[in-house]
Amino acid sequence: MEKVMDSTVRKISDLIFIDAEFKPGEKLPGENILSERLGVSRSTLREAIKTLEGQGILAVHRGKGTFVSENLEVREYDFGKLERVKKELRDLYEARLLFEPEMAALACRRATDEEIEQIVAIGAQLEETIKQGKDHVKLGQKFHKVIVMAAHNEFLLRLLPLIDEAIADALSIHNADEIMNAYTIQDHRMIVDFIRRRDAEGAAQAMSIHLKHGVNELNLDKK
Repeated sequence: MEKVMDSTVRKISDLIFIDAEFKPGEKLPGENILSERLGVSRSTLREAIKTLEGQGILAVHRGKGTFVSENLEVREYDFGKLERVKKELRDLYEARLLFEPEMAALACRRATDEEIEQIVAIGAQLEETIKQGKDHVKLGQKFHKVIVMAAHNEFLLRLLPLIDEAIADALSIHNADEIMNAYTIQDHRMIVDFIRRRDAEGAAQAMSIHLKHGVNELNLDKK
């Protein structure tokens, strides 16, 4: 069972990475407000903040408060911006193929039941949004984010902006058509199904297939 402190760390991380309620450089609410909102004691909250500070996600400034770190962006790892979109998208997808399948496998092994439910729910919401022909960039980003969070790996958290950027830029240069949408729905169903069953090998393969479909549809395999 997940410890209260670990659960608190995850909830604060969710507010930053998944819900985007607090952005880099933004101040968190005061101790009393935040502890009440999260339903934990102030001592548990302090411990969670200390953990997130050690991970470089939060920065505590005495007399001023607790802030989301300014250094959460991809440039910290020197990935750069997408100036030459096609070329860099090829590199981004190549990088994603190296770590995202394993990330899905880790999620199968490490996710809490609550996190599994969240992945399933967002997957269903994403599918419905695509079927309705609505903009699904944010939900696509959120789907991959919750899987990263469920992998419980500190370094992978720092790669979230990389995933966000790849998804947004991929859709910006490719008008989603029926084939692309069909692949997205089918692939996400597979990923969700394997994660729901905690089948690590299956989830890794499904994620790899999903990313390779993206490479093919965006013609990124053609140099």
